[in-house]
Amino acid sequence: MGYLRRSKIRPFILLLAFTAVIIYSYVFDPGKKPGKQRDCIVEKVKDGDTVTVRSLPGDEQYTCRLYGIDAPELEHPDRKGQPYGVEAKHELEKLVYKEQVRVIFTGDKSYNREICFVEQEGKSMNLEMVRKGYAWAYRKHLDRPYASEYIDAEKRARDMGIGLWQQKNPQPPWEFRNTPALK
Repeated sequence: MGYLRRSKIRPFILLLAFTAVIIYSYVFDPGKKPGKQRDCIVEKVKDGDTVTVRSLPGDEQYTCRLYGIDAPELEHPDRKGQPYGVEAKHELEKLVYKEQVRVIFTGDKSYNREICFVEQEGKSMNLEMVRKGYAWAYRKHLDRPYASEYIDAEKRARDMGIGLWQQKNPQPPWEFRNTPALK
């Protein structure tokens, strides 16, 4: 009789534990904003979705890839750039270069860059780049609750024909990066 009780209890406990984990992940899911936050100065804009910042106070330096967006590629020594790559970089410079921003680290990294939200006076610069038509909502890397807002902003920019959406059929950067190098 004791064996029979234990054999029924063990699956019940496993099921209960599994259910608790699932519920916890839905109720307490913080999206992609779990990490540390730092007030920083933007020291360099590398392209339309990457900045180098220095923390305030202090001298910690970070290279930040803006979460949830992908901007047109710039020219590199081994490859031509995309249309609107330079314009996207210039737009991000207008928004944040030499400005104080709040950087919120997601805890993820990509090519030695921190994946971050960059905010200025409470306004998302990541989302602003999509709104202005200089970046795509990077659906592959967007989690709730940001996905619908970023995708809607992209659709509005596309419908208004602003920024890179002035082109008839722009090639997304993730496709461009997978094409053979062009000089």
